[in-house]
Amino acid sequence: MIGFTPPQIMSWGRRHLEGNVFTQGIVEQAEKYIPILRDQADLVIAVAHTGISTDEITSYDAQENAAYYLAQIEGIDAMILGHQHSHFPGDFADIESIDNDKGLIFGVPTVLPGSWGSHLGVISLDLAYDWNTGEWEVLDGSAALVPVDADVETHPLLAELVWPKHEATIEYVRTPIGWTDTEITSYFSRIMDNPVTQIINEAQIWWAEREFAGSEYEWLPILSAAAPFIAGRQGPTYFTHVQGDISIGSITDIYIYPNTIYVAKLNGKQIKDWLEAAASNFNQIDPSSAEPQHIVNYDFREYNFDVIEGIEYVYDITKPVGQRLVSAAFEGNPLDASMEFLVVTNNYRGSGGGNFPHVADNVILATTEINREAIIKYIQYIGEVDPAPTNNWKILPIETAGPLLYRSSPEGQGYVERNAIRGIDFLEVDEAGWGVYKVNLFELAEYLEEAALQQVN
Repeated sequence: MIGFTPPQIMSWGRRHLEGNVFTQGIVEQAEKYIPILRDQADLVIAVAHTGISTDEITSYDAQENAAYYLAQIEGIDAMILGHQHSHFPGDFADIESIDNDKGLIFGVPTVLPGSWGSHLGVISLDLAYDWNTGEWEVLDGSAALVPVDADVETHPLLAELVWPKHEATIEYVRTPIGWTDTEITSYFSRIMDNPVTQIINEAQIWWAEREFAGSEYEWLPILSAAAPFIAGRQGPTYFTHVQGDISIGSITDIYIYPNTIYVAKLNGKQIKDWLEAAASNFNQIDPSSAEPQHIVNYDFREYNFDVIEGIEYVYDITKPVGQRLVSAAFEGNPLDASMEFLVVTNNYRGSGGGNFPHVADNVILATTEINREAIIKYIQYIGEVDPAPTNNWKILPIETAGPLLYRSSPEGQGYVERNAIRGIDFLEVDEAGWGVYKVNLFELAEYLEEAALQQVN
């Protein structure tokens, strides 16, 4: 076996890796080492922390998810993939040289078994032994995913070994820390401000105000960036919903990753560039098209859709990538390079994760404080929280010839009705189980404006 990891680890784990190791591209290194291993082994299995992308090989995404190009290197008999949380065979249909039925990428049996232990990847190889050369030959191969049955009986020895830790963990995550009447949900987090990013940002600003009190940076305005981490990536049931008692376990539903707090010092122009990068969340809408158009680019990861609290901004989704931010202001003044801010984020973004401009180069504080812990402390301090969205960002209303659509959990229908949200109407549940909604951006903007005024009053 030979292992590969994407060169982006130098950004994601910069604090631990910089100055200690260096990386090169997966494909580049495979071309170097696979022939060496091939001369020494009967079978070569690539175990790669990478996913599948058909973008140009030099692109950021293909460097991170390099399996499509890795499979083209002669000498690999099978691949075991990870990182992307997608499923193969299954998720990559109608792509040249990918066989979803047999689980082959350029003829190489491959598994990418999702996440959270949801599937078992099974690779089958038909082998023949050549008695003359003493070598094995792969005649054929295939790969498949087997869903893990939640009702599978636990092995008694394993249960005995982990039971004390399991019970202690359950007791810990059930520890109550606060209460909320607000539905903290991510159902519509990619088209409107939402309680999930609101509670994260409120907690991070609260943390930073205490951290920087009396410091050389005390005079700088504090902003905070957060993304809706659980917002459909794993399917129509993969959304945050917390209400009532808030436990430590609830915070994992709000902030799933064990990131640590980073703080960057940025000017207004750099923050605008940050917001432009986040706007890749949207599709470019053609107002003249009579065909249904989905507002959101679902291939864009929700954990890269940063919402920055403390400023007000508007996106025009008829514009191409890089031109969608049509206004951004702080206390009524347009953002520009003369303004300076502290922006609270996490180690993933602060180390270059997501390929956002400026952030990693301007980090002034890299802590070991886990973002989730800051949220827990904030809620414990407040007791009863009400993270009603400030609606500080909006999509510019536009007239379109055809309907604008958004997909989310079917449970979002009840959320819309309970909160009397105007401009979002449930249409149907599609074949994949997604709730499909029609969005009227004018009605939604009016609703958000009224909600923001209620917040102020």
